[in-house]
Amino acid sequence: MLGTLKGRPEGRLARLTVGVADVMPKLVAYQLIEPALKLEDTYRIVCREGTNEELLPALAIHDIDVVLTDSPIDPAINVKAFNHLLGECGMILFGTAKLTAQYRRGFPHSLHGAPFLLPTRNTRARRSLDQWFDAQAITPHIVAEFEDAALLKVFGQHGLGIFAAPAVVAGEVQSQYDVSVVGRLDDVLERLRLDVVAGRPDVVDPDGGPPASSSPFAASRDGAQPGTGSPSAGPAPAGAETATSAEDPEAAEAAERQAEISDLARRLAVGVVLTVPVLFAVMAHEVFKAGWVPPVLLNHWVQFALITPVMFYTGWPVHRTGWLALAHRSADMNSLITLGTFAAYGYSLLVTVAPGLLPADVRDVYYEAAGTILTLIVLGRLIETKAKAGTGQAIRELLGLRARTARVIRDGTETEIPAADVAVGDELAIRPGEKIRSTRES
Repeated sequence: MLGTLKGRPEGRLARLTVGVADVMPKLVAYQLIEPALKLEDTYRIVCREGTNEELLPALAIHDIDVVLTDSPIDPAINVKAFNHLLGECGMILFGTAKLTAQYRRGFPHSLHGAPFLLPTRNTRARRSLDQWFDAQAITPHIVAEFEDAALLKVFGQHGLGIFAAPAVVAGEVQSQYDVSVVGRLDDVLERLRLDVVAGRPDVVDPDGGPPASSSPFAASRDGAQPGTGSPSAGPAPAGAETATSAEDPEAAEAAERQAEISDLARRLAVGVVLTVPVLFAVMAHEVFKAGWVPPVLLNHWVQFALITPVMFYTGWPVHRTGWLALAHRSADMNSLITLGTFAAYGYSLLVTVAPGLLPADVRDVYYEAAGTILTLIVLGRLIETKAKAGTGQAIRELLGLRARTARVIRDGTETEIPAADVAVGDELAIRPGEKIRSTRES
């Protein structure tokens, strides 16, 4: 960022206009901007806050010099700019003394059902936290969601929930908001990026590299300095020329969703292949009294061998969540399914192993019931996951159709401005093939 100021004309007041995405932790933004404040009096820093959709068009028309954000540039935003990964670090969960005492022991599984204050779903930090919750089979109680990171911490300071913040500002968060560490999330990374318009000669490091920064923001979990902890092949314009070394959070989310779909599909395939023969044999024999059913499929040991993989492989996602919910005294549907299928499977196993312990008229087994229930539940999860993936992609494509900027004619001059700044009474210049900004409330 200091490189942005170097090379500008001296002898008059120079302005560095910094756009700060509203999802950026303010303490991190301060640490990055603070070195520029220590320069000579001939420099003035101007900070503007907004969403990426608001800041990047302003960056394109040079109303803003640089943008601090946590995400790569969305290809749908038609802005040719360089997107530099400045660094990354792990996240830490904070809470008041009461919340820390309640949820630190048994971390992370103690967080199941715990009150949380989270960023909104359009942020990279929220997507990373949601993925971590899913991986740990934790269902948090979401008290509130915030676009503004500072407001989120104020609510956390008053004990309304646990919240996450980058590890690099842990000390400042603890002292400023009087909170304690509940636990560390080293696998949840907070990334910081700097956007500058492609082709601006003044927004480069004097040595020819990307914009310089003296930030203490860690580049990796093992303490590497910014620029060394993550692979980066140098600047590359965004949009059609997006930097290949920059991780696209949308792509990462899609890959994560696809991996979940593949995993559920495998578990479903195992469940169907092993459960259908048992279910078919039992229904045909018990309901329709069919005499042609192969005796081997009615053998209790054969049914045990077929259904056991369904019980512990196909049904594992259900059992994992169900047992964790029971352990934290917050039973849900998964807990009900887990208890029911284990009861059916356990009783059937007892009948199979030691039938003499039970009266002759209660020696029926229920392997097919346990297998069928788990297979159907996994089928439902697979359908739900595919639907979410398709809906998310459709929403992203729809958002990409929005007009990001508009050309207005003011005082006889045509100017390109962010679409959100179009006011009632503005005269728009629309060229053939361009998207048209829809009407908005004044």
